[in-house]
Amino acid sequence: MITLFGFPITLPPPLDRLDPALAAFLFTALGWILICLLAYALLTYLLRAITRRMSGEIASILLAILRKPAIVLIAAYGLVRTLETLRLTPSLIAFLERFWQTTLILTVLYMIWRLIKDVVLYYGKGWAEKTESKIDDNLIPILNIFGPLSIVVVGILMVLPLWGLDISSALVGAGVIGLVVGLALQDSLSNLFSGMSLVVEAAYRSGDLLQLADGSVCEVEELGLRSTRMYSLESHCTLFMPNKQLANMTIINITKPTVEKRDNIEFSLPPQADMAEVEERLKRLAMSIPGVLVDDMQAKIEAVQGRLAEMEAGAQRDEPAHLQDIVRYRGTIAKLELERDFNAALVEFIERLEALAAGLEERETQGFSAAEKLEIKQGFLAPTQAAFEALMVASQAWAQQDDAYALATENEQLRSVWQLRNERLAERWEALRGKMIRPTDPTEMRLDDMALGLVDWLTSEYRLLPEAWKNPRVTFKRFDGGSAALQLWFYVDNIRLEHDGRLTRVRTDIARRVRAALEG
Repeated sequence: MITLFGFPITLPPPLDRLDPALAAFLFTALGWILICLLAYALLTYLLRAITRRMSGEIASILLAILRKPAIVLIAAYGLVRTLETLRLTPSLIAFLERFWQTTLILTVLYMIWRLIKDVVLYYGKGWAEKTESKIDDNLIPILNIFGPLSIVVVGILMVLPLWGLDISSALVGAGVIGLVVGLALQDSLSNLFSGMSLVVEAAYRSGDLLQLADGSVCEVEELGLRSTRMYSLESHCTLFMPNKQLANMTIINITKPTVEKRDNIEFSLPPQADMAEVEERLKRLAMSIPGVLVDDMQAKIEAVQGRLAEMEAGAQRDEPAHLQDIVRYRGTIAKLELERDFNAALVEFIERLEALAAGLEERETQGFSAAEKLEIKQGFLAPTQAAFEALMVASQAWAQQDDAYALATENEQLRSVWQLRNERLAERWEALRGKMIRPTDPTEMRLDDMALGLVDWLTSEYRLLPEAWKNPRVTFKRFDGGSAALQLWFYVDNIRLEHDGRLTRVRTDIARRVRAALEG
């Protein structure tokens, strides 16, 4: 008779002739092998088939993370329990228990890190992009940097006492060793904490464009423990910049506060030229370049249409005009017309919100009466709702129209960005509208402030409307002998488009047109 998993079992002949200890060992080992195979089949085939039929991918990812560690734990536990059926000394039994506890701790910590890496960090990045808070944008990189280090430290502190090592003595020794290592690795530790400070200060994030001290422009790809990996736009290579060096230099983040960029082209004007005439001519020239910001969208459209007519006429005269440019200008005009309607709809919605806020302020001195609530709904809320719906239609139409110069992937990304912005706007407006339809005591006296808060969000986060001070303009710089050195200033709408090359393309087009205009 043997004891198997706590149950007494009588062995049939001829197995009953085996030594009871050996028989218990063999059958216990066989039992745990079957349990491991059953767990493997259950986790690999049955549960995987179930999770694949479930909506979403979280269940499949969690199963993939937990499957191997669960089998390892079952195998380790089975190994320990199988060996304990032998006639072992107390010291060996204690060793097996410590082995099992160590395996359990390390495996659980491994699963925790996999959950952090494959679930929290992976989905956290997307979630952080969708939220307006900047806190999660900073927490995700910090967790990515210090998560593995923290888990290793916790694991060491939990495992050492199991093997008879005094943690206090180990901590004292670690402090001494840490001092020595710290002195030896000053630069590496400096890079580590510099990276931490860069994340906390949010000087830049992945995808931002930085102008370095040597004037080169790089795109941030990843902030690591020791260095920041960047992509150099000029040399088309990957650059690893130590975090300490980045923390100690003046960082110019080109993509902040917006992706717009101001630039200029310098040129000389001959003495006989009429400066006022040349100034107006060059401003109109810059307005006709796709990608240059202008507050008057109708004037921008007419300028681009004029340039398109010139290119089409030149093509008929067999002058060097590229067909691709003509096609792009036509696409640009279609995009600009939709942008004009979009801007007008946004201005209308903002004006309706401001009128709504003013109407609420006039009537909220002593709370809203039933007549005032009806007046607000019919006289202010209904027109604002109509303006909101018109804004949604105009925004979606503009976002669906491709930018004629942008890459296909960039147009898809822009559509995703504007879909997310419109969802945020819809959530904000529906929340505000619901509070106005059924005002409550805590918020009834603050509805006007809430409406103005939505206006602030629209003008700062949703979309920056072009303003007159961003229009192309010509300024005097100096006299060069008999000539006057002038500068044509302009704003580019989005430097991230055209594979970060929109500024270069716009600058080149303007320089070519300016030279042709001055020579003509």
